[in-house]
Amino acid sequence: MPVIEEQPKLAKSSAKTILGKAIALTFFIFGGLCLFVYFDSVGCSMYYSGHPEKALEPTKRALWVQETVLGHDNLEVANTKKNLARVYDALKRFDDAEPLYVSSMKIYKDKDQLKSHAYAETLCFYGDHQMLMQKYNDSLGNYKEARLILADLRLQETREYAWTLQRVANALKALNRRDEAQPIDAEASKILQKV
Repeated sequence: MPVIEEQPKLAKSSAKTILGKAIALTFFIFGGLCLFVYFDSVGCSMYYSGHPEKALEPTKRALWVQETVLGHDNLEVANTKKNLARVYDALKRFDDAEPLYVSSMKIYKDKDQLKSHAYAETLCFYGDHQMLMQKYNDSLGNYKEARLILADLRLQETREYAWTLQRVANALKALNRRDEAQPIDAEASKILQKV
């Protein structure tokens, strides 16, 4: 008899424990996402208003919150790493930016997202970083890959595609290949006039 009486108590106790953990986890995730949204919006606001020095700490905090809540290999984490790398580039802290771009792109590769719009965008920003470092051949390769991804996604009539073409042309000009750059620039201008 005592064994039969103890089993329901044990089941109720386990259910309370599981429910308690589920509630705590829900609050942790929700609270983390709220913190991320706050830090991310402050960081973006500062970055786009021309104050990358004020964007640095909120963006770093946003990344920390995301990694804590979502894990280190989440696609949203990859996006935030890219954003932090851009802040470092704006501050001319290129050595801090480089590993963030590389880590971001590795996440896209590991998640089989190399044909995604977000990966193409990251390639463009990494190409911009390489242009700042005067690694023009590397930047050209990234810009061309981004252009192919956007074309595969049928985004050739968008501003983003035109801007990617302009990046390709700028890398070609930096490599003294102006004859190749000219038609690409013309194609970009034609698209921008339409949209």
